[in-house]
Amino acid sequence: GLMDLISDHKVIMWDVLAGDFDPSISAKEVASNVLDNIQAGSVIVMHDSQKAKANVLGSLQLIIEGIREKGFSFRNISDI
Repeated sequence: GLMDLISDHKVIMWDVLAGDFDPSISAKEVASNVLDNIQAGSVIVMHDSQKAKANVLGSLQLIIEGIREKGFSFRNISDI
């Protein structure tokens, strides 16, 4: 059953949706979506797809710098 399939995995939830998949918004708006909504312990959803590629590449540096400026750091899910 389902429990057998997921028994060796952690289930995590995200709390910040970047919106990178939406071609009607800019990379700067994607960065703002993230930076305006993060808090300690946030899990940010970004997408690895052709549809999101331009926004991911255009916003990632802004997001990383903004997160660091807010005093947050990056952690692997397995470390928390």
